[in-house]
Amino acid sequence: MTLAELIIALAITSVVGAGVVAMTDAVARVLDQGRSERERTIASAVASTRLSSIVAPCSCLLAIKGSTIVLWRGDSIRDNQVQATELGWVRFEPATGELRYEWVDFPDGWSAQDQAGANRTCTLDENWELVRIQYDQTGHLQHCVLLDGLRDVEPAIRQEELTDPLSARRMAWRLEWAGESTVDSTTVVAGAMHSHSTPEDYR
Repeated sequence: MTLAELIIALAITSVVGAGVVAMTDAVARVLDQGRSERERTIASAVASTRLSSIVAPCSCLLAIKGSTIVLWRGDSIRDNQVQATELGWVRFEPATGELRYEWVDFPDGWSAQDQAGANRTCTLDENWELVRIQYDQTGHLQHCVLLDGLRDVEPAIRQEELTDPLSARRMAWRLEWAGESTVDSTTVVAGAMHSHSTPEDYR
């Protein structure tokens, strides 16, 4: 093989090699995109299912502020009032990237009288965050993690319901995903109450 032939052969090999590298990189990008799309789809489905399971059985929305909504789970005590144990908070915890569901629960060993004494009756203009903090400080606030790996959460209701959240029957959350997952997108999920009623309906 002459020097000229060797140079031509090396040039051809370089072109073919560059083409193979480019094709391999393109295939890898397509596979990564497909994986990300699958993760987005799964994450959206999980978010929708979990939030809907919380909202659906509740009676009404009591408040929406920042990344927190406060739900009235219903008049379980049958006294036509809102009690602490009937409340539910769906709240974003920025430090951990978790969307949590929190509720008040007393020890099983407590008597009915003890529970009644600690179960605060709330007005509709309560500072719901203060109520939550008070029960958290006494160790009577339970929680479960609905979603994690979040950068930000923004709940929303219709504009005309902002001045009267009790009237809201549907709500939505804008979820911004982050963390180690390859999901790096925004998901919007919604939930609705199956049977809407407010404390005022019982008066």
